[in-house]
Amino acid sequence: MKASRLYLLARAAQGFAFALFWTITLYFQDTVVHLDAFQLVLLGSVAEVTIFCFEIPTGVVADLVSRKLSVVLGFLIVGAGFVIQPIGATWPILVIGMIGWGLGETFLSGAFEAWITDELPFEDNPPTATEIFLRASQANIAGYLVGIWVSIVLATINLRLPLIVSGCAFLLIGVVLAVVMTEKGFHRAADQERMTWARFRQTLTTGLIIAHSKPLLLDALWVVFFIGLASEALDRLWNKHVTSFGLPKFAGMNELYWFAIIASGGMLSALLLTTFIRHKGLETDGGKVIKLITVLLAGLILITLIFGLAGNFYVAAAGIIGARMIRRTIEPLTTAWVNDHAEPEVRATMLSIKGQAHGLGETLGGPLLGAVAKLTTVSAALVGSAICNIPALLASLRGTRRRG
Repeated sequence: MKASRLYLLARAAQGFAFALFWTITLYFQDTVVHLDAFQLVLLGSVAEVTIFCFEIPTGVVADLVSRKLSVVLGFLIVGAGFVIQPIGATWPILVIGMIGWGLGETFLSGAFEAWITDELPFEDNPPTATEIFLRASQANIAGYLVGIWVSIVLATINLRLPLIVSGCAFLLIGVVLAVVMTEKGFHRAADQERMTWARFRQTLTTGLIIAHSKPLLLDALWVVFFIGLASEALDRLWNKHVTSFGLPKFAGMNELYWFAIIASGGMLSALLLTTFIRHKGLETDGGKVIKLITVLLAGLILITLIFGLAGNFYVAAAGIIGARMIRRTIEPLTTAWVNDHAEPEVRATMLSIKGQAHGLGETLGGPLLGAVAKLTTVSAALVGSAICNIPALLASLRGTRRRG
């Protein structure tokens, strides 16, 4: 099989398997394992810390040993981390499972993209790397949308079933890739190309110096940091808040289908919004990008407040769909902001710093807002999430004024 076709199929299968797990896992953790709000948020922070700590050590495998091996290990470890959670169904097992997911993600991060980039030159009339990445993103979304509904169908049989099938699917993908992946274009990365802890510290220092010398870049980093600070509570507590009102039942429809409607609604509305933005060409104008982020952040704050203070299921469901739509749309726009204002020779560095800023925000904000939920209410934590986005809005407004 051609490497490009294998990559597209694998990315579609990856999206499908992820949807099987994530569509129902928060409901499972809440209703079966009976985690409290702080534990729910802490699980997300555990994964983020794992990714941060192992991103560089696991990169050695892809850089020096084999990108194929790194990808296969990534799928196998994610699969093991997912499959043990519904089988064990205890707090310690969930923690171990989330560590497994985070560790597996570090093996996959960058390695799969690097592998296909190396393999494309060995195909007849190969697509460009940009084209294959765009098609892979579309395949991943398509697989995810199918997986959402399959997850709910399986969950109506048994809540553990979609989580177990998801873990098995990741394990199967890893085994299949181990058999069929080629590796014709791999070459060991030179020392100067590898990311080590020393080089990471140097990159971080260099990036921060550059950001301080270019205020528009610093504004972008503050925006991303505070979005991360606010995001973990919303991502991990929305399910608990929505189900607190009870899930409406209609004739012949299992109440769990509401999770598929919410998940699909958030993804499809984001696709429509980003398509509209691209159709208008707004993402190509640096000044318009910052203004658009400002408007979206204002909308995110308002919608998150409405969601957190909602008094019934339908308002809450509409709120989380709207919040997800905006969050998915803002992410590529902040990347465009950094791309537009970073010099070409430091662009990769600044994009790396952007990712670290978001991860740091998630790591700090998760336990903080989780503690608010535990000591007060989930609603209070969600209002806190909205408040955490206010500094992001202020930084975006400052960027708008600087750009003029």
